[in-house]
Amino acid sequence: MKRKMMSILLVAGMVLSLAACGDKEGSEGKGTSESIATSTGNEGSEDNESVESSGSGELTAIKLLSKRKVMDSMQTEQDVSTFDSNDGNNMYNAYKERLAQIGLTLEVEAIENEQYETIISTRLASGTDLPDFLYMGNYSSSDIVKYGEDGLIVDILSLVDQYDEDGSIRAFWDKYFPDYIPCASTPDGKLYTIPWLVYKNFVDHDGEYTGNTLGVLIRGDWLDKINVEYKPIITTEEFKDIMVAFREQDVNGNGVADEVIALDPTKLGWNQGLSMAFGFNKFVSYNADQEKLSCLWYEKDAATAYISWVQELIDAELFDTSIIGSSDVATTLLSGNRAGAVADMLTESWLEPQVPDENAEYLPVIISSSFGTAIGVNDRHNSYTGGFAIPASCDHLEDVVKFMDYYFTDEDTIFRFYGPEGNYTVDEDGYIAQAAEGEWTIDTSPSIGNIEDADGLFRCKITPYKRADYVEYTQSERKNSFLGQVFDRSIDFELLEDNIPFAAMTEEEATRMSEIENELTTYMEEALAKLILKQYSLDDFDTYVEEMKGLGLEDYVNIQQGRINRYLGK
Repeated sequence: MKRKMMSILLVAGMVLSLAACGDKEGSEGKGTSESIATSTGNEGSEDNESVESSGSGELTAIKLLSKRKVMDSMQTEQDVSTFDSNDGNNMYNAYKERLAQIGLTLEVEAIENEQYETIISTRLASGTDLPDFLYMGNYSSSDIVKYGEDGLIVDILSLVDQYDEDGSIRAFWDKYFPDYIPCASTPDGKLYTIPWLVYKNFVDHDGEYTGNTLGVLIRGDWLDKINVEYKPIITTEEFKDIMVAFREQDVNGNGVADEVIALDPTKLGWNQGLSMAFGFNKFVSYNADQEKLSCLWYEKDAATAYISWVQELIDAELFDTSIIGSSDVATTLLSGNRAGAVADMLTESWLEPQVPDENAEYLPVIISSSFGTAIGVNDRHNSYTGGFAIPASCDHLEDVVKFMDYYFTDEDTIFRFYGPEGNYTVDEDGYIAQAAEGEWTIDTSPSIGNIEDADGLFRCKITPYKRADYVEYTQSERKNSFLGQVFDRSIDFELLEDNIPFAAMTEEEATRMSEIENELTTYMEEALAKLILKQYSLDDFDTYVEEMKGLGLEDYVNIQQGRINRYLGK
């Protein structure tokens, strides 16, 4: 299977998202239910039967399942059952035309959303009426391994090795995702799922690798209004003073002291940002330099200092407490021109367009405390958990590998993001950009390029390697100054990995994690929120840690550290 590779380096993402990644209940339903699915592929085709195509001979159907109603990245509801008949759905139709050139087509079964999980579980249990790719992102690692050992899903590595004659699929994974197989394979070397793969790699103007860095951004144009010079590193005290000044000087000019921080202070993680000022990212953070996990609850002095600092910010009315806990804190405050600080990817900010002020500029900062200075980095891959399995009931496995071989190419990743040739431009330095007069754009072509969140027919969140509009739009002179200092390590900070290089869990580890993870993390999140909102006392911090130890905290940390050690060969 020879492939036409393009010279420009690009990104790959595994598509075919058939269920919401965040839905935790997909594996629970065991009852039977009559399928209320609607076929949107070629009507009258039988299972695994070749489908006639005018002028192109016989096409073999690659079967997919999808929830009927999906949300695209513009938060517009799309009805999957209309895709084949929707003349305006250019990407979907064009993608089918491209597949037809290699003798394949898509056959999609749209299932009513409320029935999806039950139908999938029932079909998987019976081993009948399954698609060629089955989304299993909501299943635990132990469940996936069991389905594999029971022969209901296939070992993808063996399948690829058998049918991909030139080894191009493995070569593509090795090129962009060198951590993929060691992280996703079982301890005995089997690979039962293809996860959603996202390769993110950005370059600066000199072509140097920067990575994808995560943290806090503040309104640079508001700094100018209060006559404060932009600095790449500020202390926790300076950050508070800046946010207070934004309110007191009414920098948004609406006559109300409503400028606030667009973060949820009760949450951890780079997408909230503030916890990294004290050396924490998520529940467990990975220090890449030390090759070691850190855990908020084992760092009492730093943890209590962080909580106390956030309490100070709340007392200074620097948060809109009425929307704390809401899923759209940032969007609400950005659209209202009230956000003095947000959390985002520092090398690719898409925030400015959400602000009704053409002068809005968000600049990245590292907030420093006496306990350390940290930023999050995500320069490896997306999480290798769950993903897409190939049911053993599939009787045309060679065609499935043929589809994968086409999918995992530079050429196809360009198409899925930008459309066909003529819809994008590539300059002499290899930067690619959407053509101003292209036939369509990502925003108007939801079925491939735009359905990327929640439960899309195709999960496609791909970020090109050299994307001109990132450089032209998001990297102002002041941003470039910051990025240069960060990535040549000329300023001091700790790196906390967002995607930790875990080896796959053993069956014993997976069983133990399934026992403790949900209850433990729920308690942790509740305890942190109540501490920050002063519903719990910091004087009892040790008590909360002991409660979590009783819920399996030590086992959780030890299992995760053990997976890192195995990945590192320790």
